[in-house]
Amino acid sequence: MTLKYENKFNIGDKIKALDFAGNNEYWIAGKITGTSVVRGSKVFEVEIEEDTLPPEVGETRVGDVGYVPMECFLGDKVCDNRITLI
Repeated sequence: MTLKYENKFNIGDKIKALDFAGNNEYWIAGKITGTSVVRGSKVFEVEIEEDTLPPEVGETRVGDVGYVPMECFLGDKVCDNRITLI
């Protein structure tokens, strides 16, 4: 079974991924450097170049590797634009 975002993006693509589905306020952006499985879920490994997490929530993640799931289980309407190519 192919996951919602599995074949839409490739290694080297720059993507923007919402941290919380349905909330465009918090997101990360960066280049896909690989794929892996984390806690049983297929993910894109993203070298984070931009981060909108507010400082009061935690340290910036710029320079870290982010793991973006290839599927969203909150419903198609909420997740249609969870990951976009930039």
